[in-house]
Amino acid sequence: MELTYLKFQKITGKPVNALAYPYGNFNDKVVEETKKYYLFGLTTTPELFSEKGIKDELYLLPRIYIKYSTTLDDFAKIVEGGFYTR
Repeated sequence: MELTYLKFQKITGKPVNALAYPYGNFNDKVVEETKKYYLFGLTTTPELFSEKGIKDELYLLPRIYIKYSTTLDDFAKIVEGGFYTR
């Protein structure tokens, strides 16, 4: 994971703060490795984030899917946190 982190940082020229788990696959060991290099980890759990106070919460962040069919109005509602359907 360190090599991936360094490669992304070299390509972007900026610090890399988050890792999106490939295909959403992760386990406790992956989370522990992620914590060594990143501030956040993103899963493929489709829901809005709400703080729950669970262990490693910042490494288990859900994602919201934005589809090709998502309208600009729907996108604005999602960003504002007032609208989300799966």
